Amino acid sequence: MAAIGRFQKGEDIFYAKVVDGKLYKLKGDVFGSPSYVKRSIKPTRGIRTLVPVQPSKVIAVGLN
Repeated sequence: MAAIGRFQKGEDIFYAKVVDGKLYKLKGDVFGSPSYVKRSIKPTRGIRTLVPVQPSKVIAVGLN
């Protein structure tokens, strides 16, 4: 089964599809119809898993 995640390698932050432990970089918009690079990245060292999205602002509503 494949999953899409957000990763960082050095200064490069990217989305990738994970299939059987291999990463395939995403090309295009993650929320649209993305395509993927056919060659995998070997996730052995130096790759960090990040949170899926980075919100521009957080809105909270509370009742007192």
